[in-house]
Amino acid sequence: MGTNQEKEYNILAMKSDIKKILVICYHQEILNTLERILLKTPNYKPNVSSDIASTNSYLSENKFDAIILGSGIPENQEQKIERWVKNNTSSTAIIYHYGGGSGLLFNELESIFGN
Repeated sequence: MGTNQEKEYNILAMKSDIKKILVICYHQEILNTLERILLKTPNYKPNVSSDIASTNSYLSENKFDAIILGSGIPENQEQKIERWVKNNTSSTAIIYHYGGGSGLLFNELESIFGN
């Protein structure tokens, strides 16, 4: 069974494996699909953004393990996000995901998280 202390340790260990992911995509239907796919994986905690204002808010108030850049983001805004990540965090990975299905998405995430 295990002691209460062992159970608490296991819960903390599981929580530390949770990866915070910011998904930015300006096509709402695709964004909804990406969020739904990521929510199926218990150790992924996605936040989603479909505009630059909420993206800026998420970036200034949170730390993410990965940022997924999806379709529809203007190039100048993509570059601003890339600069922000480069200047403010060394541990956040950027994934450029413009389609290819959930298998490709999970492979991209596994390549950075080593799952």
